Amino acid sequence: MQLKARARAFLRPPTIPITARHLEWSVIASVDDLEPKPSSVLIDLMLAGAAKARKVNFDDIAGRSPDARWLSIWPGAHYRLLAGLCDEIKAQKVIEVGTYLGLGALALGASGTRQVITYDIVPLDAFPNAVVTPADINERLIDQRIGNLLDDDFFRAQADDLSTADLFFIDGPKDGHFEKALLSRLIPCLKPGAVLVLDDIRLLNMLATWRWLPLPKLDATSVGHWCGTGMALA
Repeated sequence: MQLKARARAFLRPPTIPITARHLEWSVIASVDDLEPKPSSVLIDLMLAGAAKARKVNFDDIAGRSPDARWLSIWPGAHYRLLAGLCDEIKAQKVIEVGTYLGLGALALGASGTRQVITYDIVPLDAFPNAVVTPADINERLIDQRIGNLLDDDFFRAQADDLSTADLFFIDGPKDGHFEKALLSRLIPCLKPGAVLVLDDIRLLNMLATWRWLPLPKLDATSVGHWCGTGMALA
């Protein structure tokens, strides 16, 4: 009985010893056994993207709404890093999975010179607090496509764009299933050198997917999103 009680106490999350506006339970695991390990190319890319992120300015959009302010927060949010990475690799076509309010699409299309394809199962206009405007869609070359990329027919219909994109931002439901299932079918389609950015890799539901990801990868949380930003290279 005593051993069982001690086991239950160990499994019960301890009291969080800080006060913060946003808190998430997570686990940090040693990377000495992480495979595949981050390549020097990936490390250089993270550093270069972070350097460019320091100069990205979304102040004109950040005042639109309380949600839009996240565009200018860095580090702590990933939007300026996304724009910096796209600039660093001179991306021509970028793909986002999980549009929601459109913040990611705005960041990915910051230059107005690259095609942004963003996928969701819910259209932008379903959200009264969406940050993207019709003008943004035209000026930043944003194309929202409604469909589930786990649907075989829909995935095949998108294959040409998926196989030619320079950067992917994966920001799906983090339900413990979607991300791994999507990556399993996406990885064989990636063009060599394509960059993957995964959101929320330190959330409990994402830990196993991040450890499993069979690509050179790097935890870039310190220069990205406070609850986890992962980078991988095809």
